[in-house]
Amino acid sequence: MRASHFLSSVLLAGSLVGCSLVPEPELPPPPSPYTDLPGRTSTLSGVVYDPEAFFFLMANWPSDPDHPEEDPPPALYDGVPFLMYSSVPMADISVLAPDHSVGGSTTGSPTGSWQLSGVPSSSTVPYSARATPPAGEVVLGAAYMDPEAPPPPVTAPSASYYPTTTLRPIVPHSTLCQLQVATMVGDAGALTAIANTLTDTGTPTTVADLMNPAKTAGVALLWVYSPSFELDVFMIPADGIAAETNMGQLFAIDWAPPDAGIPGQSPMGYMAIPDPGAMSPLGYYAVVLPPKSEVTEPLQVTFTDTVTSEEGDFPRPWVIPPVVEEIREGVSFGRVFSFPGGEPPPVDETEEPVPFPESNSQCYPEAPGGMRRRG
Repeated sequence: MRASHFLSSVLLAGSLVGCSLVPEPELPPPPSPYTDLPGRTSTLSGVVYDPEAFFFLMANWPSDPDHPEEDPPPALYDGVPFLMYSSVPMADISVLAPDHSVGGSTTGSPTGSWQLSGVPSSSTVPYSARATPPAGEVVLGAAYMDPEAPPPPVTAPSASYYPTTTLRPIVPHSTLCQLQVATMVGDAGALTAIANTLTDTGTPTTVADLMNPAKTAGVALLWVYSPSFELDVFMIPADGIAAETNMGQLFAIDWAPPDAGIPGQSPMGYMAIPDPGAMSPLGYYAVVLPPKSEVTEPLQVTFTDTVTSEEGDFPRPWVIPPVVEEIREGVSFGRVFSFPGGEPPPVDETEEPVPFPESNSQCYPEAPGGMRRRG
């Protein structure tokens, strides 16, 4: 019994020594019940159109003198012929961050509408919409033209179109950013008018020269519109607006029917006035920027309402926010909206604030003074 007990003890000790020489394998930790959610994204949607063609159609559209109340409104509503026949079909739409990274891209529909999902949501990053024309000829409003029906009473002259950056920033801090507007311009409007004026004043210039980054950092087209009750839906040109720029050459853009035969007119009837002190009767201005090598600061264009009036729904002078933008090569278009002047209405401190509706107002950046910036 003693020998057997001794042998068992030796074997047990040996087994224990063997165990100490071979460590137990480490098991992986159990999977976590939590996972990181994907980043929040926003969906942007809107329309892409030619604002110069919109005005051309509005200025030439026939009116019924017996029923003027039936005239189409100058607004970006579905079914308004000015928007229908100035819409750009099948344009490529991208949204660009300030560092030029692409937040997303999509292709518009034949009617000019577009929707872009998956844009990273942010309360601080101001994206800019950039519209690029499709390959081939661009026919504005092509989807609305029935070859078997009479043509519309007015169509815009044909044009070659250029990639256009819309200067109004989009800050996608809402899940839905509806009614976002992308713009696209061609060589039938102000660009040709500018080239004609520069040529007539001794500097032979083509639109291709204006788009050449070796000759200019780009052209900024800025159209000031009157206030309205529906944010940036109504396209009513503002008169009596003076403009100043911190760089480049400023042109006041005027318009007359193309058949007026005025020297320097573009096919749509636009004219460029090179006098820095000239005021555009349309509130429409262009800045031809210097070569990029000479640019050391952002473009800043300020506007001043020179009219004083208490008449109408919006007292004047209006408040017009400046356009301050980093230089972007090529052509840019800014839709600049005025705010009513006069004393602001009193604020009832007892009322709870009402949130903005889920619309385009959700994606405006805040401007100094509490105004929501447009442009």
